[in-house]
Amino acid sequence: AARSPTPCSRRRRPPLSTSSQPPLAYARRRYAWREAPLPPLQRREADANGRQADAFSSPASGPLLALVADHVVRGRVVFPGAYLEMARAACVSLSGSGGGASLRRVLFLQPLVLDGGLSETQVRVGVIEDRFEVTSSASASAALAS
Repeated sequence: AARSPTPCSRRRRPPLSTSSQPPLAYARRRYAWREAPLPPLQRREADANGRQADAFSSPASGPLLALVADHVVRGRVVFPGAYLEMARAACVSLSGSGGGASLRRVLFLQPLVLDGGLSETQVRVGVIEDRFEVTSSASASAALAS
């Protein structure tokens, strides 16, 4: 009985064709150069309370709102697990390694709702206690003092 060939068996392949057909012609197109968008966390702030923490802020409009604009619950934009992405990006930025970050034992106290009164979100990453906190406020000065 003839055995069926295994995936690793060698088969004789026909020789490559040496036809006189012209090579494939590619249609070249020009595209406008666009700068890469800034990440949602745009700046680094010192902690206003004197704690050992680094703070990253983002306006609650523009790239951040575009990132979560489809997360609508009862007519309001709810900031979902992107909390975790903000914390991860802040941790990676602090480590300077460009690698990944591991988040464990995450607790959500309440959802963050982006509405017209919210102007800024902020992530505070504790250097000593390995903690992070995401807050929001109606004004930038209140966010830095919270």
